[in-house]
Order: sequence, then structure tokens, then C-alpha cells
Amino acid sequence: MPEDPTNSVTPPATPPAEDTKTFSADYVKALREESKGYRQRATSTEKAIRAALGLKDDEELGDIEHRIKARESSTLQAANNRLIAAELKGLEGYDQKLLSKVIDLTNVKVDDKGEVTGIKEAAEAAAKEYPAVKTGTKASFVPPNPAAGSGNTNPNQTMNDLIRGKR
Repeated sequence: MPEDPTNSVTPPATPPAEDTKTFSADYVKALREESKGYRQRATSTEKAIRAALGLKDDEELGDIEHRIKARESSTLQAANNRLIAAELKGLEGYDQKLLSKVIDLTNVKVDDKGEVTGIKEAAEAAAKEYPAVKTGTKASFVPPNPAAGSGNTNPNQTMNDLIRGKR
């Protein structure tokens, strides 16, 4: 049976001419210099990111956005903990060391302005659960007045006598 000429595919007699372009040496050199600048900028940016995130040279950068958010979160939490600790020290009438160990800080919040809320309520709740936390009022220290003496003052006593201890 003769072959059908419509179904046969014949390869082209000559391959298609490839579009060959040549570039001047100056143009290639300019492209290489431009590429070098981009590589240097990328390297310096990577070094800055590694320094900001505290990574070593051999560690993978990974998800940078996630690392930055995690670092921001941990920094914010540390600052909030310092604010709460300062507020705890400012509370009077409590054993500070014991209170810091037994207090439940789940309802204590720090707002965007740095104001701590709920610390007094948490301290009172800790005092109800652990009565040893409450110490009563702290007597403020007032240094003795040497001019007042011990009550047996001589009205004719001079300041020199008082300083020398003569009564």
C-alpha cells in the first residue's frame, strides 16, 4: 500500500539558523561590574541581618520574618516582666521575695503605654491564699534627732556641749 503523503512528516532539509549575537567586551564588563555591585550589597545586607538577629555565619537564615517577630516578642515580654517586677517592689505591706514567688500573674497586663494593671488584685489574692505574704505596715525609718536629746535636756546647754556629749 502506498504511503499517504499527507500523514508523513519530513524533516526540514536544513536546520533553522540560530540567532547568534555577540556583545562587545565593554558591555559585558559593565554587566559584570553591575552584578558585582548587587552581590556586594546582598552580602552586606545578609551580614547586617545576621548581626541584628544574633546569628553566626554558618547558621541558616531561614524564615527571617518569623525570626524578627519572635525576637520582638521576646524583647517585649522581657520589658513587660521588668515593669511588673518594678510594680511588685512598689507594693507596700508585702514580703516582696515571697510575693514574687507565689503571685499569679495571669491577669496582670501591661498596656501599650507601659502601665501595669491588675497587680494589686493579684497581690491581694496571693495574700488571701498565703497569709504569710502580708507583712503589715512597714515602719518608716526616722533617724533620731540629736538636738532633742533623751528628754533630760538642760536649757542652758550649748551646741558645743551637745556635740561633746555633755549634758
